Amino acid sequence: MKLRDKLESFLDGKAIDGTRAISRWRAKKLGHTTMANIKHYRFEAGSRLHGTWHTEGAHVPRLGFIGAHSYLNSLSHIWNEAFIGRYTSIGCRVSIGAARHPMSAVSTSPALSSTARDYTDYEAKSVRQHRNMRRSVVIGSDVWIGDGAIIMPGITISDGAVVGANAVVTKNVAPYEIVGGVPAKTMGRRFSDELAERLLTTQWWEYPHEYLKTCPTGNVFDFLEAFEGGGKAPTVLDTFRIQKAKHAIAALLRFRMGS
Repeated sequence: MKLRDKLESFLDGKAIDGTRAISRWRAKKLGHTTMANIKHYRFEAGSRLHGTWHTEGAHVPRLGFIGAHSYLNSLSHIWNEAFIGRYTSIGCRVSIGAARHPMSAVSTSPALSSTARDYTDYEAKSVRQHRNMRRSVVIGSDVWIGDGAIIMPGITISDGAVVGANAVVTKNVAPYEIVGGVPAKTMGRRFSDELAERLLTTQWWEYPHEYLKTCPTGNVFDFLEAFEGGGKAPTVLDTFRIQKAKHAIAALLRFRMGS
């Protein structure tokens, strides 16, 4: 499956077809390192998870995905469902998709949560309600999220976007848009509309990593000239998940190997 097909499966609430279960040792051989305390997420080779991925209240088959050469740095947290594309850089102390507390109920405490009928239109005028109740977060490819940023649930951060350090993102971020502040607002764009459109059209993150390393990625004009005339075909990357150790000896070996 191509990356966009994997995203479609995620948005449809389905597990990614063809996912292979492998050991932590095998994952490490493929360049995937993880400190996450769960094994339900899916990943591609070369991705790194040095933060925590929480499952409370999540729909586990679609819990999440992290693409090739993307990373989540230490002390960062992903809460429940999230999809992260390829070549995306997420800094330290980032919070992604933390659940909202119910401000329209009697108490904001989850200790008093319960099912309830919806407010009527007349009643709704007297209470504060969240407009976007979608939980899952989608982060595109080639996204950079700075240290300390907070990404609210239900947010989409599109390909090529940049989120400044300590920003609080409460609205969707457009492709190649730069946002920062509390709440996050537009601070500019990485490229002109024309360049951004050309880059989005290439979908370069769908192409072999070995080929991309031969391209002049330091200059966007030279890259587009080389890429658009390169004639290379997109690649299909395998999707993996980490399987649990089957017995105590396997768990001990895993611990001894430092994975």
